[in-house]
Amino acid sequence: MKIRKFLNTKFEYKEVGKMDNKVLSIEAKNNKWTLTPAGLEFAADATKEDWDEAGRWLKFVESKFLFLLGDWVSYGLDRFGKDAISDQLDLFEFQQVRQALQLGLFETEQRYPSLSADHHLVVRSLDEDGRKRWLDLAVEENMTARQLAAALKEASGGTRNKFKGIASPSGVRGNFDLWMKGVGDRQTVLEMPEMERVAIYEELKPVAELVQALENSLRTQREQSRV
Repeated sequence: MKIRKFLNTKFEYKEVGKMDNKVLSIEAKNNKWTLTPAGLEFAADATKEDWDEAGRWLKFVESKFLFLLGDWVSYGLDRFGKDAISDQLDLFEFQQVRQALQLGLFETEQRYPSLSADHHLVVRSLDEDGRKRWLDLAVEENMTARQLAAALKEASGGTRNKFKGIASPSGVRGNFDLWMKGVGDRQTVLEMPEMERVAIYEELKPVAELVQALENSLRTQREQSRV
């Protein structure tokens, strides 16, 4: 089942039993599986595809829950005020509400659909450019939220950690070696069309300039040590 079909799944909302007027069941329109206050129920003729769809829906809700909660709380605060929604907020743990509101600094267009709310929480203390840079890296490297947190910790740690992890000179070298392995060899790069070579040059130019500066600095230091 394509992700678009999954996201376009229509649901019917029907009250099956009230608990302070807040508990509803959510029923898929195809009636193959139903989320009720008691749990998840499947129709007798549910297929493997129906079962897969339910799992994807549950995972989607799990990964986006804090964003959904944050949007809900933010709208309630702005529209009705804190006093009017305080009873509803008691439905959730304080920590959940606090984290959900922290995600409010990510505008809708700044959220990464392929990443969870936990990924976004990891980088919430960075500035906008930093958040984008690290979330881009998480997407490119297919990182879990825990891996992203570890990489960020290494990159922002003391001198001992500055040469380890993805965001480090060794990480850059490792990614370069992987890229070269995929391309073939140096001669293959030199024989690429001009536009591709220009693009590669622009991407690697800051690295080349740093290497040149380091080389000059080390040469000067060695020359001075001989005097």
